Amino acid sequence: MEDTEHPVIRLFRLHGEMMDSQAAPHDSDEAIVQLATWMDSVQHWLTEDDVSALTAVGGIMYREQLRRRMLKRVK
Repeated sequence: MEDTEHPVIRLFRLHGEMMDSQAAPHDSDEAIVQLATWMDSVQHWLTEDDVSALTAVGGIMYREQLRRRMLKRVK
């Protein structure tokens, strides 16, 4: 069985690779703010399931960024 990559995962991977090749800064805070701003601007279009899924992603991003900050304090 061939292990195929989901098209959206492929987009994520390609975008990440492009950012790496350009040595783009990794700023999770900015990504979190962009997601929150976008969600706020289109909230009237989003279903409850959309909001739930996007909030889960934002929550993971927020938690990971907080974890990184705490690890930097310890080091």
